[in-house]
Amino acid sequence: EKTFINPTAIGVLFKDTEDDATIDDKLKNFNEISFERVGYILKAHLAAVYNESGDADKFVNLVTKIKDNTKKPIMIMSENADALE
Repeated sequence: EKTFINPTAIGVLFKDTEDDATIDDKLKNFNEISFERVGYILKAHLAAVYNESGDADKFVNLVTKIKDNTKKPIMIMSENADALE
């Protein structure tokens, strides 16, 4: 029987250019959805938040929203170093 020796983390990408309804739906699914495969429960492990807009305030607002609505780890990504501070 096959097993996952070092299972890969599963992440969900959130972009600060997505509308609020999309973010809310993705956040709900991120927190709730899981399924079984080969005897293992698979679910999202982390939220990846991308500053696609380049707007630091918009990015911080999205990171805060996700942080306030999940207990899972958050990875932040931006090409703007100021937005990461």
